[in-house]
Amino acid sequence: MSNPEAILERIENERIKIVDLRFTDLAGRFRHTAIDAGSVDTTVLEHGLFIDGSAVPGWRDVSESDLLLKPDLASAFVDPFTAQPTLVLLCDGSDPATGIGYERDPRSVAGRALRHLADLGVADEALLAAELDFFLFDDVRLEIGSMAGGYRLQASESGRAASQSYADGNPGHRPAPGDAYLAMPPTDHLAEIRAEIATILTSLGL
Repeated sequence: MSNPEAILERIENERIKIVDLRFTDLAGRFRHTAIDAGSVDTTVLEHGLFIDGSAVPGWRDVSESDLLLKPDLASAFVDPFTAQPTLVLLCDGSDPATGIGYERDPRSVAGRALRHLADLGVADEALLAAELDFFLFDDVRLEIGSMAGGYRLQASESGRAASQSYADGNPGHRPAPGDAYLAMPPTDHLAEIRAEIATILTSLGL
C-alpha cells in the first residue's frame, strides 16, 4: 500500500480516528505527532507535515526550526494497543527548503546510504537489523538526586522471588543463576507473554 488513495480508503474502511506520524531522533528513539484522521488528505500523505525540529534534542536550531515529516506510505499499520483506532505511518525527516532527507534523521540517512550503495554498483540490497533485548520487571524504583542515587528492582522471575509471598500463590519454580536459558515452563513463567509479543509483531509484518 504505497499510494495516498489506498491509505485514505483504509482510514475510512477501518474507521481510523487518529493517524500517528512516527520518526526516529538522533539517539534512535521513536518520537511522534498524532493528528485527527479527518484532517489527513493527499497533500499530507504526499508532501508531509511540518514539525518544530528544535524541540527534538540534537536536531534543528530554534532560528531555523521547521522540519518536514514525509510519510513512508508502505510502512502503514494499525497500532494494536491504542484505545482509539490509530494508523501509524513511519516518516523521514526532510529539509523543507530542499526536500532532501535531513542529515540527523537516522532513517533518512539509512535510506540514502542504501541508494548510494546501489548507485555505486556494490550491491542492490543491504539487510540491516537490530538485536532487541528487554527485561520484564514487576516493580522498578529509581532515585537520582544531589544527596543520593540508586535503584531497586523486583521481578517474580528472579531467584530471590522463590521465598516471597504473592496474593495468588508462589509456585516456587525459579531457574538457578545462569540456568534460565531455554528453560521450560513452569520454570519459565514468561513463555506466554513472549508468545503473545511474537504473535503481535507478526501481525504487524515484522
